[in-house]
Amino acid sequence: MWYTLTTAGTLFHFDYATETFDGVYPLPTPLNGVLGCMVSKIDGNVYLAEMLGQAITKFDVKTKRFTRYPLPIDGLGPAVIRAETENRYIWITGFLSNSNIRFDTKTKKIDVFTDPLLASFPAENTVDSQGRVWYRPRRETPSNILTRIMSLLSSICLTMASHLHLAFLLALILRLPMDQAMLYTLDRC
Repeated sequence: MWYTLTTAGTLFHFDYATETFDGVYPLPTPLNGVLGCMVSKIDGNVYLAEMLGQAITKFDVKTKRFTRYPLPIDGLGPAVIRAETENRYIWITGFLSNSNIRFDTKTKKIDVFTDPLLASFPAENTVDSQGRVWYRPRRETPSNILTRIMSLLSSICLTMASHLHLAFLLALILRLPMDQAMLYTLDRC
């Protein structure tokens, strides 16, 4: 099993059969903030996300050497590295760069796709059965907030003053006219 120690900028390998660490590999860039790693099904190598180092780093398991690929992004770099598509691309979320990054393992080309939602903080990613990459933003959107508010409303009975406060918040968050927001809150309790 491969894993990283972010504060030490180190890649480790643990052998379950012998219950020992049989590899400790410091990354070549100090203070890289490596967040995670994955073993690629494409080539069998270990790929790492250097958040502070703003790079994708490949560790060749045969030669035990690192190859670093700097990212053309603004803001801090990659966070989650786990999705693969078309037997050639590795996908990485750019948490603080507000992007998703595609690394071509064949050509080494890097494509950056900026999220249209400002400050969405792309987090976890995965690939569905049709080969489409999905990711989850960490940003609280009005619909996320509304869902939580409405679940609270269903479990408590509000006074009229509370309805007014909640309606005011909904009007601000969702940019609804105050009368619509008030009807929405009254209808839910």
